[in-house]
Amino acid sequence: MNIVFRVDASAQIGSGHVMRCLTLAKRYRREGHTVSFVMRALPSNLITFVEEAGFSVYSLPYVKSRQMLTGYLAWLSVTQEQDAQETTAVLRTMGQVDRLIVDHYALDAAWETVCRPYAREIMVIDDLANRQHDADILLDQNFYENAAERYVGLVPHECRLLLGPQHALLRDEFYEIKPRRRTGELYNILIFYGGSDLTDETSKALRALFSMNMHGVEVDVVVGKTNPQMESVRKRCADHKNIRYHCQVENMAELMNAADLALGAGGTTTWERLALGLPSIVTAIADNQIEICENCVHAGLIDYLGCAEAVTEGDLVRAVTAFREGRGAASRTLLDAAPEGGVLFLTNNSNTLPLLAWIGERANVCHYTGVLTPAMLHRLKPQLVVSFNYVHLIKEDILQLLAGRIVNLHISYLPWNRGSSPNIWSFIEDTPKGVTIHVLDQGLDTGAVIAQRVVDFDEREDTLATSYQKLIDVIIGLFKEHWDRILSGNYNTTPQRGKGTYHTKKDLETFLAGRRLTWEMTITEFKERFVRGKSEI
Repeated sequence: MNIVFRVDASAQIGSGHVMRCLTLAKRYRREGHTVSFVMRALPSNLITFVEEAGFSVYSLPYVKSRQMLTGYLAWLSVTQEQDAQETTAVLRTMGQVDRLIVDHYALDAAWETVCRPYAREIMVIDDLANRQHDADILLDQNFYENAAERYVGLVPHECRLLLGPQHALLRDEFYEIKPRRRTGELYNILIFYGGSDLTDETSKALRALFSMNMHGVEVDVVVGKTNPQMESVRKRCADHKNIRYHCQVENMAELMNAADLALGAGGTTTWERLALGLPSIVTAIADNQIEICENCVHAGLIDYLGCAEAVTEGDLVRAVTAFREGRGAASRTLLDAAPEGGVLFLTNNSNTLPLLAWIGERANVCHYTGVLTPAMLHRLKPQLVVSFNYVHLIKEDILQLLAGRIVNLHISYLPWNRGSSPNIWSFIEDTPKGVTIHVLDQGLDTGAVIAQRVVDFDEREDTLATSYQKLIDVIIGLFKEHWDRILSGNYNTTPQRGKGTYHTKKDLETFLAGRRLTWEMTITEFKERFVRGKSEI
């Protein structure tokens, strides 16, 4: 594939967006894909850093807009319209772009819609859930207790959602290193407040430690290339033999694993620390970090002190002292925070989230979008697993562990239209239309039926979008009707009858042959244009 990233770094933006995109870019490159970046030449832009990592960078000019830009738009330095024009000018020179990945708080659906004709697929990396997106895939790696609700109404119907720290963009070093078991003793502290650290929390943390008796404690201090105070921090560290200064490191996993305690920000490194079970005393250095930190502290994952402007050296001293006395942050991971029992809800689609919220009012529920593992099931011990628009194949060993405690919700009248895009194929092939709840087995949508319902459409009035939503609404209602029996396992099943049909994502691409459908067209219009061949798009 030809993959293009649109991402920026600056003293104001920081380096986190570029660093996580680089993590993903390196994975794509190892898989043999062509990867390049489009970046604006803002002050402290990290363009050279990306090029040194071996990637081509197409640089957009740094020109301050004549318009007054506020909020995150100020990060862009130009309007979305201008950025989209400049980006598409670059994309036109690249041939077929298979995936355009955008990681920028200043860009939303307005920008994405302009760029869409130049890429087969758009992926958004976001943390905020505060604006509309025209995306095929959305990744939000953050831990939110209301993750199920955050993107409802903000993404298209079939946008694939990758939500939660199980999708955290961790560099390979974090997977390769074995997390060490900590004793609770304090011998090594890691200080890292992000690449920019505009409020100089690093110096605040150092002053706090200097005021304490830190005999026998080693300190590693890490700053990024965009940190405006890095020289003064370096000089401050040079005066102390037990403090080591590092700039723009490549061995963060090693430093984190060696540490007994971290003092840091609530940004992307939160998931790196949690991956290694590193206890953390955290300060929010940006508004978008506050809710993440509050959710993490509520789950017992971090020791959160508050916003940077409110955190004092005394707060840091008290938190470090509490940790040394065994009263502070515990060494926990996200898996430790998940409750045992209840319902494990597997989904990658925002339209399924109202059902997740409904279940959450009636049972302990854990929302998961990643690949299931035996270790996770042994830890969670779910009473029931519900799969609803879940993109990962569930392996045989997982099915054996669940022993009939997993059901799937599929928006087709099985055995018709197993697999991908069942609603679209029911119109293409004029097959029965409806929804099915079935036991999940080793086949793809082949399990015994628990409940089914036929769904009728007014093909002149219903659009592809409204028909899809109607199927979602009906299957959610059907699940609610059978909830008590499904939860208890006290239900009857009927084997699927007949051969039915099956389709892959590739099948639809082949059928469309480069033509593009729109979700706003009616079913009748879709059939006339695509099925009966009356006209071309």
